[in-house]
Amino acid sequence: MLACHDISEGGLAATLAEMCFGGNCGAEINLDDVAKGRADFILFSETPGVFIVELESKEVAEKQFRGIPYSIIGRTTLEERIRVNQGSKQITDLPVVRLKKAWQKPMMEIFH
Repeated sequence: MLACHDISEGGLAATLAEMCFGGNCGAEINLDDVAKGRADFILFSETPGVFIVELESKEVAEKQFRGIPYSIIGRTTLEERIRVNQGSKQITDLPVVRLKKAWQKPMMEIFH
């Protein structure tokens, strides 16, 4: 296992961003591989008990999660951008550095 994070406060969107901050990487996901429905609901719903796990390959996932429900929703990338699609529609394509600055801004304002 390369990384793991629960989907809680902020939902899938926050989880992906925080994982990319920590890993100095990007991610490409397709929401159709997660669930059907509105993109905002899928991205921002808080779902305790659900985890995003980064593994080396599809084969490792098949071995690790044999007998456990799971979905492969995307992949990490060396390019530090988060790209989210829903089917053929692009939902977002943002640089990780921009997201990290927005994430840190409240803390910087309070704690300097």
